Amino acid sequence: MSWAGIASNQCVSWANLQDAVNNNVFIQIGIIPPPGKTSNQEVTKLGALTTVDIQTAPLAGKTDNQLVVKSNLVSPPYTYYQLYNCSGGAQAWTKITPVLGTGQRYVLPSITPVFYYYTGTSQTTLPSGYNGSIQIVSGQTYCP
Repeated sequence: MSWAGIASNQCVSWANLQDAVNNNVFIQIGIIPPPGKTSNQEVTKLGALTTVDIQTAPLAGKTDNQLVVKSNLVSPPYTYYQLYNCSGGAQAWTKITPVLGTGQRYVLPSITPVFYYYTGTSQTTLPSGYNGSIQIVSGQTYCP
């Protein structure tokens, strides 16, 4: 069943959680489902905390092995910043604040680094194109 199709008081399966990630509800930080689990099994507090980026407060009263319901899983309140690709490729998004404002330079490290700069556009919902590997380049603006 899809994330949107389950009630707020319904237990969450690994398939539900993967659907939420696929539809930009949460940022995935671990393997879904984890090794040894199947997609139809229910998710525990510890399982949720180790696989998606969520707030801990809604889970405060639960032990690590207790099952979670949909209302327990809440995305952190981030701001996402739109980045222009200096090579003309696809734009990207980051949650690293552009300390220099519009034009702040970012890099996606690799053998051939990809450079970006902040366009001045931001939003508070998880965008498609978010990349958690992009890093800020201190003191630098626009394309190299």
